Amino acid sequence: MQKRDFTEFLENEKFIRWVVNPNPESDHFWKNWIASHPERKEDIRIARNFLHSVEYKNQHKLDDLKYKSGLYKLIELHDSQSEKSNLSSNRFWKMVGVAATVALAVLIGSLYYQPAEPVVEVVTPKEVTKQTTFGQKQIIRLPDGSTVHLNAGSKLTYTEPFQDNKRKVTLTGEAFFEVARDEQRPFVIHSGVVSTKVLGTSFNVRAYPDEQQIVVSVETGKVGVNLEETEQNVEINPTEQATYMEGQNALSVSTFDRQEVIGWKDGIIQFKDMPLSRVITKLERVYGVEFHINNPDLKLEEKYSGVYKNAPLDRILQGVSFAVGFDYDLDDKIVTIKSKMNE
Repeated sequence: MQKRDFTEFLENEKFIRWVVNPNPESDHFWKNWIASHPERKEDIRIARNFLHSVEYKNQHKLDDLKYKSGLYKLIELHDSQSEKSNLSSNRFWKMVGVAATVALAVLIGSLYYQPAEPVVEVVTPKEVTKQTTFGQKQIIRLPDGSTVHLNAGSKLTYTEPFQDNKRKVTLTGEAFFEVARDEQRPFVIHSGVVSTKVLGTSFNVRAYPDEQQIVVSVETGKVGVNLEETEQNVEINPTEQATYMEGQNALSVSTFDRQEVIGWKDGIIQFKDMPLSRVITKLERVYGVEFHINNPDLKLEEKYSGVYKNAPLDRILQGVSFAVGFDYDLDDKIVTIKSKMNE
């Protein structure tokens, strides 16, 4: 065994990390290494003693020239100690400690200044629920970069991060999706008995539990819609929508008016030959109000048409009351519909 074999360990950053800042992984590695190389046990001991003798309170990063100079001084001290038997071991390590402070500063300092080795973090998936009340809308950014515009009175549930090879969400209510494209992981929305599958596109899903239909309307790209009960699948394109009517057990495909269906995202409310009963339900959801009907002659089946953008509730009520023929009171969150007073 050569006298200077121990110095190779002082140039081994993995060895220095083990001595300076041990952990279970490094302990396991070096114990197995020593067991496999018993002839190097003494070199390991000398190198460990040397490192423990070094004070490294001030971590300075030295250039290569200063490092090599200090290391050569350390080797000379070791050779000298081997030749002079009257030099005590304690004395030797004290001298080594002084010389090695310079020699090893670059190595030990680099352990603190170099970027840490990548750590694989195990992330436990968690279920996330985003919910809006009546009168409230919300924009949600999903883990994959997709954006969801959640309409009033709606709920979106998903795991964060997405698991397996699919991006799955569950929707109750209405939302407009702008899905980040990922051909390796399809994006799937479950809404009642209907599931919608895309790779990357924009579309609207309406699935309120108090309505008897589920509607998927496409703005860009292609969307696959599946009726789980019958396993019927349809593919729809921009300006097309797939509709499921409760009790029909089938999907129908038709075209749609974007402003009427998706305009809510931009603050547009459109009523197109809509029965007054549905007009009231829509206004309750959008504005977070409650209607009280004190008009026994009111015809809830009477239809109304109109378009409003970012309009206050009172303006819409003026238009509806004039067309249908009733008076109303608006008191905070309560709308009371009354019989029209005789002029």
